[in-house]
Amino acid sequence: MSSPSYCLRPIEEQDAERLQSFVRNLSPETQRLRFNEILKELPPDMLQRYVHPNPGNDAAIVAVTTAQPPRIIGVARYIHLDKPRECEFAIVVADDQRGRGIGSKLMQALMKSAKEQHMERLIGWVLRDNLPMLTLMKRLGFHMARYVADPEYQLCIKELT
Repeated sequence: MSSPSYCLRPIEEQDAERLQSFVRNLSPETQRLRFNEILKELPPDMLQRYVHPNPGNDAAIVAVTTAQPPRIIGVARYIHLDKPRECEFAIVVADDQRGRGIGSKLMQALMKSAKEQHMERLIGWVLRDNLPMLTLMKRLGFHMARYVADPEYQLCIKELT
């Protein structure tokens, strides 16, 4: 069976049900690694925040299949932090789509978007047992540091300047 073709684009309001379906279909382990908990679905307020990023401060990029009906197979997002020019990232790829470079392309698009919004630093807290994500962060040039406040996490930092 061949892998579906996909495109990357900013999330849109009409993606709400696709995003909800995407989250429902993530394995419990993938949900834990992304959300630090198992979710049957995104709560309504979280779903609304995810499909309506704050322009100029936040961004969300989806990988969507080109086949009909379209299906979200990956999501990367950042939110502006309290510190000037700093944002926190999160990313997740569908279990059945891993190993195709989707995560790498999503993160590259997210870094480009953050630079265009004049962000200087992208930061993420990644669970230490999330080896695929830590490997991706290293490959993309993120600095890795022990997160002293919670030893279950690794702090991943990318200077964008």
